[in-house]
Amino acid sequence: MPLLRLRNRHLMSILEVLAAPYSVLYRVLPQAVAVVDADCRLVGTILERELLRYLFRGRSF
Repeated sequence: MPLLRLRNRHLMSILEVLAAPYSVLYRVLPQAVAVVDADCRLVGTILERELLRYLFRGRSF
């Protein structure tokens, strides 16, 4: 039985090592998505402003 327990512990160590990058990715990914989303919103706002400026150039309201 101790040999089986040792094998299970060894297998769990291998699985933990293999899962480590995914664990980090799982923690970091929501923050990265939030940053990209904020950047996209900012770029979208700038593009929208420039497009409106282009469309309504020379017009006074």
